[in-house]
Amino acid sequence: MKRSASGSRGISLHRGFTLIEVLVALAVTAIALGALIRGGAGTASNADHLRNKTFAHWVAMNQVAGRRLDPDWPATGRSDGTAQMAGRRWYWEQVVAGTQDPDIRRLTVRVAAAAEAEPLMGLVAFVPRPTRR
Repeated sequence: MKRSASGSRGISLHRGFTLIEVLVALAVTAIALGALIRGGAGTASNADHLRNKTFAHWVAMNQVAGRRLDPDWPATGRSDGTAQMAGRRWYWEQVVAGTQDPDIRRLTVRVAAAAEAEPLMGLVAFVPRPTRR
């Protein structure tokens, strides 16, 4: 066999990646990491939104429960107020309307995280006329 001047048999002993291969690998890694970061941020944002909707739903359910337990028949019309839940102030709006049954009222409750914000949760319930004991 014929040896080259470097002492090898025509085969390079020093194998490695070319600069182009390294750059391509870095580009693929950067794209993958970018997608993972966007996905993680989307998941975190979605979890925050779902947590807020859950708290808003609880506030709305508390308002419905309060109306159902109230011994006075709710008058038709609109009312609003605030409630504390999970260390935050929530803004609710109630609309009481009549139904075809004179002994049942329709109660619509909307809950928002801020006074002028879009409601996160809307809930419709029906409240029967309280029975007198």
